[in-house]
Amino acid sequence: MYEDQISGDDKGTISFGLNLVWQNYRHYTAVILWFAACGASGAILYVLVRELDSKLSADNEQIAKQVKRLLNIIDWIPVRITALGFLLVGHFSRAFPTWLGYLPDPAVEAKTLLLDVSKRAEEIEPDENDCTEEPCTLVRLAKRNVMFLLVIIALLTLSGWIN
Repeated sequence: MYEDQISGDDKGTISFGLNLVWQNYRHYTAVILWFAACGASGAILYVLVRELDSKLSADNEQIAKQVKRLLNIIDWIPVRITALGFLLVGHFSRAFPTWLGYLPDPAVEAKTLLLDVSKRAEEIEPDENDCTEEPCTLVRLAKRNVMFLLVIIALLTLSGWIN
């Protein structure tokens, strides 16, 4: 039931665990990074564009395409920072080549980059009897990453690099 509610249109294309990683990025990590960079106005801008993207996707194709392009632009730096966090709190040597391959490419979508790096950053043992292993493992990775980013932001704030 939860998988159906969270997955939405991505039900068959990506696994539940990867969808949780994506939702964690969209609703927590990106908002935190925009808040740290630009204050409340940055966080509000990101959430506004994210919600416009989800609401306008079926209404007007021309406007939806422009909003999606704007969302890709404002996701470019935060998704790379988040993926770098996955490298540092996950399996660095497996995920680094994937992250490095996507780093200079502005055409790659944020979702593709984040999901590919997260798959490589965390080893998941396939278990046909336990359907919770993959989601739990990837959510632990996302939690470690958020904690890591919060520590980095706190250190930068204490040292005076950001206000």
